[in-house]
Amino acid sequence: MKFSFSQQEVIDLRNKNILVSAAAGSGKTTVLVERIIRLIINEKEDIDKFLIVTFTNAAANGMKQKIHKALIKELQSGENKAHLVKQLNLLNRSSISTIHAFCIDIVRKNFHVIGIDPNFRIGDTNEVEILLQEAIDDILEKYYEERPEGFIHLVEGFTGNRGDGELNEIIKDIYKFSLSFPEPLKWLYESVEMLSMHGDELENSKWMNAVRESLTLQLDGAEEMLTSAIGLCREDDGPSVYEEALSEDLNNLSNLKMLLRSDFRGFIRHAHGVVFPALKALRGEAKEATDPEKQEEAKSLREEYKKIISNIKKMIPNRELSEFVHDINYMYPPMHALYNIISELDALFKIRKMEKAIADFNDVEHYALHILRQEDIGERYKNKFKYIFIDEYQDSNSLQEELISTIKRENNMFMVGDVKQSIYRFRLSDP
Repeated sequence: MKFSFSQQEVIDLRNKNILVSAAAGSGKTTVLVERIIRLIINEKEDIDKFLIVTFTNAAANGMKQKIHKALIKELQSGENKAHLVKQLNLLNRSSISTIHAFCIDIVRKNFHVIGIDPNFRIGDTNEVEILLQEAIDDILEKYYEERPEGFIHLVEGFTGNRGDGELNEIIKDIYKFSLSFPEPLKWLYESVEMLSMHGDELENSKWMNAVRESLTLQLDGAEEMLTSAIGLCREDDGPSVYEEALSEDLNNLSNLKMLLRSDFRGFIRHAHGVVFPALKALRGEAKEATDPEKQEEAKSLREEYKKIISNIKKMIPNRELSEFVHDINYMYPPMHALYNIISELDALFKIRKMEKAIADFNDVEHYALHILRQEDIGERYKNKFKYIFIDEYQDSNSLQEELISTIKRENNMFMVGDVKQSIYRFRLSDP
């Protein structure tokens, strides 16, 4: 296969951490495989010094087959026979697998570190779900009996007339969501504590930073639409009479962006006070000189801008910051109760699984991280793998990122991916 200049450059580049981000079908995985093959053939590297992570078993098997095929082809050329035969023998024992298979291997070889039964098995999905539901039921029964502070508020806010099924699902979803972090309960606790604040803390809080970031993206998009529409107006056959209204829109937008950075209350007032001036009608010679398609495109772009501003008004009501703080603080007691429930659930669920000598995929990732954080073990794996390759990097979450960080070297990472292709967003992938 003939590679492009940029592909060949990536294949040949050495002694650097490399992230290849490209669209679907651009040959990212092919480049990754070729890089592996060149390291083995040209630089006489051993395949058992490579950690190659994929996100499906099928992809892992496919990668092994491609490497096997390339080694056989090279072997037939008659050069480096001893080295190539050695690589073929090592291939089936090489670390080319999903992240879960890699973690299971770590846990099985170091089970004593975490005190798990060496004969543990990965539980069937239904079996694990039943254990989780039983643990939730037991925890909730206890809370209904004890009625601790915040719990009744939680129940009243998240249950209907037909039972606590909705609360059950919230507990389950947040618990599973938290497991994608290296320290699930720490992350959850810190998230809940953000709900306890004084009035003057909101402006510089993580809440406000997240809101500003989201609004900035929306306003930037609106600005691009207005700028494009004004550009159409200035073309010889464009709808020039629309420019006055569009320029007024752009001025309003500029004021909004300035206020968003410096005065959030002012931003809210200004956003709710935005009016959309009417576009002047096209008549006579101006109408005849205007391309109808450009006219419609300019109007369409302006409508998209108007939708963005209208959505911002719906998302952020015209209220004082102190009222937002009151609402945030109002949620603290029930969310703290929710944290306590999930904390107890985590402990009970682990005990139930331990009793049956089973683990789920979240368990093995967390067990593996705990093991690799032992300095001697982490160092052993770091020394073992001279190169680390990650395919479909966009599907990695923060826990998996932390796992790899315990064994990576300063410049031995090669990752390929495309954020638009992410298929594991439910698992909190965060490329």
